[in-house]
Order: sequence, then C-alpha cells, then structure tokens
Amino acid sequence: MKVVFTIAALSVAVAEYCQDICDGYSPCADSKYGSYCKGNGVCFGLYHKDDGYCFQPTEQDTCDDYTLEP
Repeated sequence: MKVVFTIAALSVAVAEYCQDICDGYSPCADSKYGSYCKGNGVCFGLYHKDDGYCFQPTEQDTCDDYTLEP
C-alpha cells in the first residue's frame, strides 16, 4: 500500500512540475495558456533558451520552437 501511495504522490509532483516552472516565469504565468506535462514528459510551450526559458505561445517572435530544445 505504501508503494501505491508513493507512486501516486510522485505522479502528482511530476504533473505539477511544468506548471511550477510556468508560475515562476512571467511570460507564462501572465498568459491565458499555462503549461502542463505532456505524455512524453515535455512541458507544453516551455523551451530552453540561453540560461533560462522562453514560452512559445506568448513569445513567438523570439521563442523559435524549431531551433530550441524543450
């Protein structure tokens, strides 16, 4: 039973990971979109850029989802 609870708690923590990053990054936090963890573990809309992130739905001019890594 402890194993099931641990796995369930870990799943919730992983699911909230993307939204936690979004909440700490104003272009994402202030948007109407938010972020979530997609089935492959990648956060929706968030990409690595330089030493931080960019959020493609609100920063389309500078957040090129073809050249940046999720």
